[in-house]
Amino acid sequence: MEISFTHHAKYRIMERNISVLNVRQTIKHPDSQRIDEYGMIVARKKIAGKLLEVVYRIKGSKRIVITAYYEN
Repeated sequence: MEISFTHHAKYRIMERNISVLNVRQTIKHPDSQRIDEYGMIVARKKIAGKLLEVVYRIKGSKRIVITAYYEN
């Protein structure tokens, strides 16, 4: 499974001090996931006591990360 990041996702991940490894783990092994109102997949995983949400879309066999954030 190939995972790529938009410029926006790279910026937000860096700004929010989120590990790329944690983003990849959330996509590959989510605790839960859903499809939002825009057709994007929202994967959730609890990591170190915090809930990480990763928003991505699928294009062919590639997962394209749109953004990631910790849920409050």
